[in-house]
Amino acid sequence: MDLFGELQPHRCRCRYVGASCILIGIPGFYYSINGQPVLGFVGINVGFISFLSDYILADPNKFSKIIKRKFFIIDVVTILIYISLLFYNVFFFRKKRTSFILLYLLYLIKKKSLDYSAISKNKLEWRYRHTIWHINVFFLLILTHHIIGLALP
Repeated sequence: MDLFGELQPHRCRCRYVGASCILIGIPGFYYSINGQPVLGFVGINVGFISFLSDYILADPNKFSKIIKRKFFIIDVVTILIYISLLFYNVFFFRKKRTSFILLYLLYLIKKKSLDYSAISKNKLEWRYRHTIWHINVFFLLILTHHIIGLALP
């Protein structure tokens, strides 16, 4: 089982991908300081686990596929929990229609960015494409912050 091509040999340790993983966790800090500790905790963990999965464990020669697969599954589950919490906050406390628009945007970003990253043919393509995936998710999280109504820095 090779979900989204994430265990392909073209994955490699790249500073841009590592930095963009940390970028994903930054909105979690803002949730924490703006009175949303659960969203904050999960958001920070998404960035941390993504960093482990996409940067630390990305070297194809250093870690076994079993370890990589387990961290990848933890990464996916954590992301799904985060998405569910964000959806809940937007759907029940803000606008219902907006929550579905956000889910649709996430789906489009996933189809265009993550799937595009998974079909990379070499390490350079993967670095570029996967970093763009993380940046797209970061901006979607900032948009979600705005919709939920939390103050941005």
